Parts: sequence; structure tokens; C-alpha cells
Amino acid sequence: MDNVSPWILLLILHIVNLFILATQTIFGNPFRAWDAVDNPTKEGQTRHLPAKEERVAALQAGLTALRAFLWVGVGVTLYLLTLRIVTTTRFWQVIFAVSVGLVLIISEWVMQTLTNVAPDVWEKRLQPFARLIAVAFSPLHVFVSRFVQKVVPPPEPTSSQEMAEELREWVDVAQEQGDIDTEQGRLLHSILELSDTLAREIMVPRVDIVALEKDMSLQEAAGVFIASGHSRLPLYKGTIDEVLGIIYAKDLLRFWVEERKDTPLIQLARPAYFIPEAKRIDELLNEMQQRRVHLAIVVDEYGGVAGLVTLEDIIEEILGEIQDEYDQAEELPFQEIGAGEVLFQGKIDLGDFNEIMATNFPKEEADTLGGFILQQLGRLPTAGEKLCVDGIELIIEQVSGRRIRKVRARRIDRECYMEEQNANG
Repeated sequence: MDNVSPWILLLILHIVNLFILATQTIFGNPFRAWDAVDNPTKEGQTRHLPAKEERVAALQAGLTALRAFLWVGVGVTLYLLTLRIVTTTRFWQVIFAVSVGLVLIISEWVMQTLTNVAPDVWEKRLQPFARLIAVAFSPLHVFVSRFVQKVVPPPEPTSSQEMAEELREWVDVAQEQGDIDTEQGRLLHSILELSDTLAREIMVPRVDIVALEKDMSLQEAAGVFIASGHSRLPLYKGTIDEVLGIIYAKDLLRFWVEERKDTPLIQLARPAYFIPEAKRIDELLNEMQQRRVHLAIVVDEYGGVAGLVTLEDIIEEILGEIQDEYDQAEELPFQEIGAGEVLFQGKIDLGDFNEIMATNFPKEEADTLGGFILQQLGRLPTAGEKLCVDGIELIIEQVSGRRIRKVRARRIDRECYMEEQNANG
């Protein structure tokens, strides 16, 4: 009976250790830990609980401390058990201890495998226990944290850029572990990139703006609305730089139905919302929601109109291209036409081009591929002209007026690159 008791104690300690290990494996993921500590009690009760971030940290620290304590208990019990059962030479004592230790380690590996195979099932089973650990260890964690903060000077505050980078890493980890799928990961990355994207990068450029001239009749304006398919259009006087306001198709329709067809367009105009080119689109989205507007006029540093941004443009930056039954068929921004050869629209964002072609063309002087080529050449190219930059051959396929419409790009090896450079020289 005396030899049985240590075995029972070792078994109990190891079963509890496996239970803690399974909990640590599941809730070591920050996304699952965040859900676990989200206490479902009434709002009036949650005010007495520590902040959610502190509970997550308390859960992680509590699980680590419990496992360390249990392993010490397992080690001491195994040591005493070895001395009691194996009374011969030290060699056989070591063999016995190592054998039992291997069995314990293999059982841990089996437990981790089981939890990784069906994480959602184990999460539901272990969530109440994880919540209990978080609440139990929160006071100790808060006390230790406050003590450390007084003894050790606080670190420099994390910049928004560093925080965004950390969140991107979290999203990547969640994708790798299967907690979110590829599409969810893409959406989260798009949302995080809003703070790095400027209005000029997504705006409809000045040359593509459809607008109404102040002296147009309601009938002429209705024709422009129908032809363009837009529901809101800028109203200008003389040139597009003199924007007077925004005309809504529904306002024009109301005047039309009321037989007030001679009403000047200026009477229908609503105030225009002007923004600088360098406006971050996360801020823009927030302001558009507050102002309840769907269109913003982008102005350059000299006060001229550079383009316009709609709410749909911002949403498409997150979700991707949105086509409804009224949208005209648009050309794809890029299309693979051969092995390692891609046809781009000149207006494609230079960042998107860099991502597709695995390049690092600088965006300081230009936001689009066409603008980058103009900046490199210092002049307007002709169709068929070639340009080599960092091992990428750019072939101008189509030029319309003063705009580069289509560009073919392909990666070339070093020898080919040098030969073409020599031939051009």
C-alpha cells in the first residue's frame, strides 16, 4: 500500500498537468484568450473586474505558473518514488526515472496533438476553467504589475505604426493557426492599411471626374447623370477648380417631377466637402460618417482640384472592387498575358504594382505606375517605348493624350538586362 500511494499522487499530478497543458495550448492563442476572459456577466457586475487586457495577461501568467508548480510536484514525487521502488544500484534508479519521465513527456505530446486536431471542441470545454484562472490570478497579476511599474521605468510608448505592425503579425499568426480564413485575413489587413493610405492614392483623378457646369439645364444635367450612372456629381463654374457644390440625382428628380425644369442647378447644390491630398482615409471615413456625406473633393497644395473620393472608393479599398447592375464594365487593373508577363493599366497604384511584381519602386514622387514612368523618363513616352528599372522591363502599350493607359511588365534576368542596356547605349 505504501508503494501504491506515490503512484496515485504522481498520476493525479500528471492528469492535472495535462489539463493545464491543454488549456495553455488552446488559450495561448491571443484571439482565443481574448474570448475566454470576456465574462458574460451583467454589465453592472463587470465594472468590478480588471480590464480585459489584464485578465488575458493574468490567464497566460496563471497557466504558466501552475504548470511550473505541477512539474516541480511531479519531479519531486518521481524522485521519491524512484528511491522507494528501486533500491538497487543508482544505474537502475536512473533508468527507472528516465523511463517514467519519457512516458510523461509522450503523454504531453499526445495531449497537445489532440487539442490541435479539434481546437474548437476543446475551447468550449476548457473556457470556464480558463475564465476561472483569469479571475483567480488577476489580483496577483495586478499587484505584481503595479510593483514592477514602480521599480522599473515604463518603456517608450508604442507608436501607431508599431502597433499596426503588431496587429498585422497577429493576423498572420491567426491565419497560420487556422483561426481565421484567407478572406478574413485579407479584410483585416485592408482595414489596418487604411491608416497608411492617403486620399490621393484612391481618388478619381481630375481628368476622370464627371461634373456638371453651372449653366446646364436640368435636362442636360439629367442626361449626364444617366450617361455616367453616378448618383452625385460636382457642380462647377468655368473650370473644375471652381467647385460650387454637389448635385444629388434624387434632388434633380424631385424638381423634374414637380415640373420645375427651369430651376438653375445652383439652387439644387449642396455644400461640397473639401479635403487635402494627404488626408488619411481612416480619418476621412470617420469624418464622412460624422458629416453624412458620400463624396469629398480632393484639393492640391495650390487649391486646385486634384480629384474626388467617394465612400464607395473607401469601402472598395477594404472589400475589393464592387460592381452593381449600373456600373459599366471596367478593365481589370492588371492581367497576366504570359509566363512572367503582366499587362497593367497606367493608373494602377504603384504599391499594388510593387506587390504583384515583387518590386520596391519608391512612391515619393508618384502614386501610380504611369506617374512613376513619367517621373523616370522626365517626358511623355510613345507607344512601344521600353524602360528597364531594377530588372523589370516596362513596355508602353498605349498612350492617350498625355496619359499612359497601358503598360506591359516582365522580369528579365541580369544578362538580358545588361545586353539591352548596352544595345540602347
